[in-house]
Amino acid sequence: MSSPIKRKQRRTAKDIEVIRRGIEILLAEDSPMTCRQIFYRLVSEGFVDKTENEYKCTVIRLLGEMRRDRRTPYRAISDNTRWMRKPDTYDCVEDMLRESAKVYRRALWNDQNVYVEVWLEKEALAGVTVEVTREYDVPLMVTRGFSVSDIPIRIGL
Repeated sequence: MSSPIKRKQRRTAKDIEVIRRGIEILLAEDSPMTCRQIFYRLVSEGFVDKTENEYKCTVIRLLGEMRRDRRTPYRAISDNTRWMRKPDTYDCVEDMLRESAKVYRRALWNDQNVYVEVWLEKEALAGVTVEVTREYDVPLMVTRGFSVSDIPIRIGL
């Protein structure tokens, strides 16, 4: 008697290599990316199914192997949950002034009567969204899941 459980056929070495190549192409186009971003891109391109098993047992596993085999550089994968805390330092005052001039931005919202923030539920979307929020000097917050309120609040200042 056959089992009522349908089992997915194992991927061949060639199938795995196609996914690895897909990862390399994605990282060549847009790097660094988080593991979750890579997973969602692979899903959208049809390389893997959108399941937690595919995320953990396929994408995470392959990324680890590819990094250890030096097929993918460690710097190509970002982990936004780990932060280095170190103050900026300079060799001299002139170096500090030069760097400060490069990063100077006028505060765009100080004279406005509203305060604007953008909140995201998924860290994977932050890499795409930050380009727009940075341009308009809008803070970007990532909640990673359930937030206290799903209702946008408008506060006049």
